[in-house]
Amino acid sequence: MRKKNNELTKQQPGWWVAKLYANETQLSNIDRGIFSIYFFNIVKAEPGEGVFQGAGLPHAYLEGQNVELMANSDNVLRGGLTPKHIDVPELIKHTIFEGIEPNIMKGINLTSGEKNYPCPVEDFGISKLELKAGETYTTEASSLEIIVIMEGTLTIEGSNTVTAKSGEAIAVLAGETYTVSTLNQLYAYKAFVP
Repeated sequence: MRKKNNELTKQQPGWWVAKLYANETQLSNIDRGIFSIYFFNIVKAEPGEGVFQGAGLPHAYLEGQNVELMANSDNVLRGGLTPKHIDVPELIKHTIFEGIEPNIMKGINLTSGEKNYPCPVEDFGISKLELKAGETYTTEASSLEIIVIMEGTLTIEGSNTVTAKSGEAIAVLAGETYTVSTLNQLYAYKAFVP
């Protein structure tokens, strides 16, 4: 009711709880995981921004589209809001219970067409590639790289030539020198090991 009366905003946990249960006529079997929203920082990342989050910090994506990159792990733990296996005692065992101020990263322009989001870990790195028609991006892969195309179509020329479109991904082997180009506009993310 408070959400419908515009008494809540997206910066308040109650707005998200109300959104989840907006179409419920009878509230029964409420997932206890919903109460976690009251302990989370609610962060709004604008298009092109990133957030780094270390291990042991529970998180949820509430709205919009994002790219998540994480280290190799066999211990994703869920506390609720999913039909998948939930192991609350194990989650509590690995959760860091201290307040943090989320670091919203704007990215650093490295070269024409590449913006890097420096992550304070050795496991992975991520950059955004953004090109207009006629622009190119040339580099040598220092590790295996995975490029996920968000918008547009790209062509990679190296020892092979590969074209991929929105929703597809390309793997580039370490040591490969390659050039990325597009006929229209390109928006993609590149994951790598620094």
